[in-house]
Amino acid sequence: MTRVDDVRNVEVRPESTGGAAEENPLMKRADRFLLIGIVLGGTWAFGVFSIPFLWIAYRLMSQAQREGRLTRPWAVTIIGTFCLIDASVNFIGWGTDLFMAHDTTLMRTLWPGYGKLVDGAYYIDYNSLAVGGLANLSEKVLQFYGVLVMYPMRMAAAWAFVKMKRWGLQAMVITSFMYVGFWVAYVANLYLAFNARMGASSWGVTGWWIMVIIYASPFVVLPYLYTVNRDLFSD
Repeated sequence: MTRVDDVRNVEVRPESTGGAAEENPLMKRADRFLLIGIVLGGTWAFGVFSIPFLWIAYRLMSQAQREGRLTRPWAVTIIGTFCLIDASVNFIGWGTDLFMAHDTTLMRTLWPGYGKLVDGAYYIDYNSLAVGGLANLSEKVLQFYGVLVMYPMRMAAAWAFVKMKRWGLQAMVITSFMYVGFWVAYVANLYLAFNARMGASSWGVTGWWIMVIIYASPFVVLPYLYTVNRDLFSD
């Protein structure tokens, strides 16, 4: 039985190299449930409903491992799934502020509520500009970049990475560097308006860091990606 623990030192059967997860019925079922769980988790509001599907996917992959049919390392599945859900949550979440959803009663309640607790930019003068949503113009620029460019690229890269595509690995590296630059710009933008944003929130700096620390994932993911054996990924 082949045990797959690490993408760096994994014994891969010849027939499992090059996208065998698509040919293996058990892994195909697992990926189907995994994708459903990711889609639900990425919707932000319905994330809790993703848990049963992710659990089923885990059980099916565990069965494939016991039978020697697990065709990708666990680390690839875990990291790819996390990055895909992270990108989807931000894509949908920020998209509701960037586009017309910010005019709905639901978003005019949720975003200012978030702003009052965590980040005052989403509370002060909300929906007061021509483009709507938060009134911080520099952060609105970051929203355009994130929602229209970086997060869609990240989602495509993460799923291709899960499917063990070499271009997915390369795209994960590229989008991780993009994410690092984005994260630095976002933090700098926040602290340039520190008094107006943190001063207007109930939880202050502590609350904001609780919310944003998870977005520092590229600082953890990037070093791992450079340890991956590219030969295990198919063209």
